[in-house]
Amino acid sequence: MSPDISKDPRILMVEHVLKRLKDLTVNKRYKLPASKENTMEAISKLNSAIKTIRYSYTAPLELVDNQVVKEFDLMTNQFWDAILKNYGEIEKNKLMAAELKFIFNILKGFRERLRMGNEISIEKSIDLIAVKIVAVTKLDQNLKLCRVGDGKGIITIITNLSEIKKDMVVPAAILPPREFGAEVSEAMFCSGKDLLEMHDHVGEYVSNLPDTDLKEVKHTIVNLLKDI
Repeated sequence: MSPDISKDPRILMVEHVLKRLKDLTVNKRYKLPASKENTMEAISKLNSAIKTIRYSYTAPLELVDNQVVKEFDLMTNQFWDAILKNYGEIEKNKLMAAELKFIFNILKGFRERLRMGNEISIEKSIDLIAVKIVAVTKLDQNLKLCRVGDGKGIITIITNLSEIKKDMVVPAAILPPREFGAEVSEAMFCSGKDLLEMHDHVGEYVSNLPDTDLKEVKHTIVNLLKDI
């Protein structure tokens, strides 16, 4: 019997971020990579591809080398390359730049998430990675602003975890950005536990986290996907 992957969170998250991208484009919230019509056409093609994938009744591992998935991957990278030409203008708005980074992180990483196996679990829909804390400053009485290395560059995470310290390597979930005054948080710490075994693996996926560490992350994902 062919598997029903229509409710796989990895696919649903792609549909969710494409909705976010369409909304940003319709309202011209960022400097578009092409005319509005051409940008919307590109989003439509990505939506069509993910719908085909969703109802393909093909196991995730078999989808990795599927032609539609390869074309989706290619279209996504071409779209992002076009956005990068205007990124200098886009990043003047911290929240918008972070929003586009989140959207395309999901889109560009879709194929790799399929490689994670046929078993369906909600946390596979986003990146759960080891990050290294490079700087911590006090934002207010309860919050800390952390600059962390994610294996590609430096991102910002704002947290209320008291145990977070410079040079720790901890698990983080890459989620939609949130504004805290003039600052933008691009992820969420799953815990404040130093992952000693991951100190040489910053940016890599963290597996086997206890359910207690994933409770808030899973709740956030469920809320994101409830309308898909």
